[in-house]
Amino acid sequence: MEVYIESVTTGAEYEDGIFNYWMRVHLKKGQQINVFDAKGYNLSEFVNQRIECLILAYLIRLIESDEDIEKYERLKVNPSTTKIISGAYIKEYKIPSKWKRVSSDLLPALQTSNGVFMLTKFDLYNYNFKQGQEITIHVQRFDLMDWHSIKQPNPI
Repeated sequence: MEVYIESVTTGAEYEDGIFNYWMRVHLKKGQQINVFDAKGYNLSEFVNQRIECLILAYLIRLIESDEDIEKYERLKVNPSTTKIISGAYIKEYKIPSKWKRVSSDLLPALQTSNGVFMLTKFDLYNYNFKQGQEITIHVQRFDLMDWHSIKQPNPI
């Protein structure tokens, strides 16, 4: 998935060390999300540039109706870190070999208009989605799994 990095801020710090970061990114269709960089890549040098990345979306719950979406809109406290995403469910997404820093090669995923978001098997334990089924989920947090630079500094 291609994203445009708007900003990078530090996360957890201790003494002289920074352990993780938060990135504010723009998706292909214009939505903005915060992405947690738990591995501490520190992509500050790529602010105002595009990167290609794998993003993991942690599910809070399945959104099953327009009423659920309206309820979410009324209740959301921090709109930049919780999002609703929709797309076609992929039971076993084969992660391309170019992503060297990812330990698993098959993960559930969601194909959206912005690209593919990885999901966790643990989050989906109680669901029995069919391959290609359109689903909408409430995401708690987006995590950066891996990334590559793109040579073009133009925003998406």
